[in-house]
Amino acid sequence: MTSGLIHRLGRALSAVALSFASAAYGQASEQPITEETPDPTSPLDEMPDIGVDWPSLLPEQAGEPDAERAAQPEMQEWRYTVLLDGAPKDNAHQVRTRFHDLSILRNNEAQPANLAQINRRTRDDIALLRDLLRADGYYAADIDSRIEAVGDRLAVTLLVTPGPLYRFDQIRVAGLDADGGLRRVFKLAPADPVNADAVTQAEAALKAALGNQGYPFAVVPQPDISIDHDLQSATLDLAVTTGGTRLFG
Repeated sequence: MTSGLIHRLGRALSAVALSFASAAYGQASEQPITEETPDPTSPLDEMPDIGVDWPSLLPEQAGEPDAERAAQPEMQEWRYTVLLDGAPKDNAHQVRTRFHDLSILRNNEAQPANLAQINRRTRDDIALLRDLLRADGYYAADIDSRIEAVGDRLAVTLLVTPGPLYRFDQIRVAGLDADGGLRRVFKLAPADPVNADAVTQAEAALKAALGNQGYPFAVVPQPDISIDHDLQSATLDLAVTTGGTRLFG
C-alpha cells in the first residue's frame, strides 16, 4: 500500500516538474529577441590574421629572358643597306660624296642595329643632308625617309627633292677699288649659285692676293650672306680692311 502510494506520488511530482519546465520554456520562447545597436565610436576588435607577413613574390630568375622585351620587334637587330635617292649627281655638287664620307648610317652599316638605333641614325643623316644641300645652294630641299624589309635585311632609303638652286642677286664688297685687280680676284658675281665652296675659295684667294700685293695686315672677315626665300636668291656683303701697304726690300 505504501509502495503504491509512493509510486503514485512520484508520478505526480514528475508531472508537476514537467509542467513547470514546459511553462518556463514557453515564457522564454515568447520573449521578443532584440538586437543591440553597435556604438560607431567603439574600436573594432582586432582580426586574428592582421599583421601576418604575407609571402613575398618570387624573384625573377637570373638569366631568364624577359618575355615582354623579347616580344618587342623594335629590339630585334637588323643588318641594313643605305640608299640615297634624288640628290644632285653632277660634278659641281659634292652632296653625294660628302654624304658617303660623313653619313652615320653608312659608317655603322657593317654592324647590326635595332630599329631605335636605325631611326636615330636616319634622323641624324637627314640633318646632315640638309646642311650639305644648303652648302650647295639648295635652301628649300625636302627630305623624307623610308625603312622597309627586303629579305633578311632592312633598306633605309633617304628621298631627296632638292628644290630650286638659289643664286646670288648681289655681291657687295667694301674696302676695295671696284675696278681694281683685287676686286677681280674675288671671283663671285650675281647669278652664281650660292655655293659654300665657291665662297670659301674666293675668300682665300682674296686673302692671298692682299698679302702678295703689300697688305700683310689686311682683314678679310667671313662674308655675310642673306637668304631671300621668296626670291630664291641671296645677297653677299663683305667689308675688307686693307690695313695699309707695306713695302719690303
